[in-house]
Amino acid sequence: MTDAARLCASVLMAYGFVFLLTFLWHLIATPPKLASEQTETIKQNRTEITGLNDKLKAFEPSLDRQRQTRITFAGLMEDGKNLETRLITAQSGAESSLLTQQLNDWIKRTECAFIESDLQTDASAFVHSGERPSPEQMKAIPPYLQTQGWKHYDVARIMIYLAKLQEIVERRGL
Repeated sequence: MTDAARLCASVLMAYGFVFLLTFLWHLIATPPKLASEQTETIKQNRTEITGLNDKLKAFEPSLDRQRQTRITFAGLMEDGKNLETRLITAQSGAESSLLTQQLNDWIKRTECAFIESDLQTDASAFVHSGERPSPEQMKAIPPYLQTQGWKHYDVARIMIYLAKLQEIVERRGL
């Protein structure tokens, strides 16, 4: 072997040795660095996820409350429509008297639902809307009930209360 070949072989061996050391360095030293960086990133992501979960949990009762409020008012509207139908179809004063009490109970339950939903102004507006039907409101009684004067007042009241409840529910998005 000539001196040039030996020199070339030595240089190649030196480069090979440096390459081997570099490879081993990256193989041994770099993964812990990457692992620590990944661990730090994972910790940051967990912290962000925990923060978002906490915000979601804080918001969740609000969503559940809105859902319950909607269910409550939907039930009250359904109860009111059923009561209206029963008042319209009542055949005697005795039956009407019982239905008048149920109407007053329904009004009270609806008022309480508004108050529990922090809608005191709407509760007051609802309660006062049908307290004393005006002569114009009394004229809204269906013609087929004109001969049954003993139930005009309660039928007018339930119609007014249902209209007011519908208006509030639509306006508030309940």
